[in-house]
Amino acid sequence: ARASLAFFLGGLAASIRFTALAAYLPIGILLALQKERFASKIMYLLNPCAIFGILGIFGAMGVDRFFFGFWTIPFLGNFHFNVVLDYADLYGSHPWYWNFTAAMPVVTGLLLPFGIFDIKRTVQNGQEGMRNLWIVVFCYLGIMSFNGHKEFRYVLPILPVFCLLAGQRLGIFASSVGGGRRLFLMGLFVLANLIALTYLGLFHQSGAISVNQWIISDAFGHSARQDFSIHYLTGACHSTPLHSHLHAPPLKFTTFTLDCSPLCRADPNLTCETDQFRIDPVKFLTESVNGQCSAKDETCASSTSDIDLDYVVTMSPYVDLIQPLLLEMGLREVKYFPHSINGAMVGGVVVGDEFKSGSFRHFKLLHGVEISLEEMVVFALT
Repeated sequence: ARASLAFFLGGLAASIRFTALAAYLPIGILLALQKERFASKIMYLLNPCAIFGILGIFGAMGVDRFFFGFWTIPFLGNFHFNVVLDYADLYGSHPWYWNFTAAMPVVTGLLLPFGIFDIKRTVQNGQEGMRNLWIVVFCYLGIMSFNGHKEFRYVLPILPVFCLLAGQRLGIFASSVGGGRRLFLMGLFVLANLIALTYLGLFHQSGAISVNQWIISDAFGHSARQDFSIHYLTGACHSTPLHSHLHAPPLKFTTFTLDCSPLCRADPNLTCETDQFRIDPVKFLTESVNGQCSAKDETCASSTSDIDLDYVVTMSPYVDLIQPLLLEMGLREVKYFPHSINGAMVGGVVVGDEFKSGSFRHFKLLHGVEISLEEMVVFALT
């Protein structure tokens, strides 16, 4: 019964994101291999693995049918985009070993040494349960390594399994240390994680959310208006969460973002709007405002000549370049939002190639410690 429920949930998970199969397939195979007879192995792969997995997919289809009003299988679109068309690689790629050498060390943090030590102990002791869990972890990482486009978030599904395995070894280590030293090491471990949690949760790339929150509060100050337009000229793809952070009835926001769709990325003869803006922000903005773009495809910026620009959001390196044109349009710089640390200097040692750039503001934290910030800047109609 537990296996049937597990693979039913696996079908639901695969319906949400088909890469869940990279974990559930090795689980099914490992459980089937525990059967003695070959026929029993095959039957186990069919029932419960395949049958209840398919039932989970049908269950997810039923939920989608209820909410969408029509039958659909969303994960097939994800599979077609990322695997069949291989469009994900258009947004960056890494070598096959990146998941092992970069993603896992970053995601697991201080638990990594305990995980490595647990692998060694598991191999030496031959613990079947722990061994199978490590096989699932490595199978998932290996399967995901076939995809050229890799991100840290892609390995998060196996983080709970890794924490379970590494945590066991951490507990054994903690119990072997004396009381005072144990408390010191535990405090050090917690402090290090709290520092990372605080920085990543509250500061790192937080400008993308803060800027939308400020725009909403400012828009509510215009009691006579409900419709506003926002242009995000950040020179990057997916730089801000749009409508998920702009739901504020009765206010309505019309948004414009720089195009970086697969249509332009896959065609070597086209230049995406993100690249056009980075190459020459003034020219791009001028053509957009005056409707001078003559391209016959989606990479031509929508003309804003007939639209009242209420807000323009950009990144600090572009401010000096486009500010004169925005001033002519009646838009003035009103707010800066810290977004990310792009460089630091500690005791005369500089970290980050852009630290000395005049496009970023610098802040001194302590004696001999200085950081440079990339910021999101809002221009508003005044």
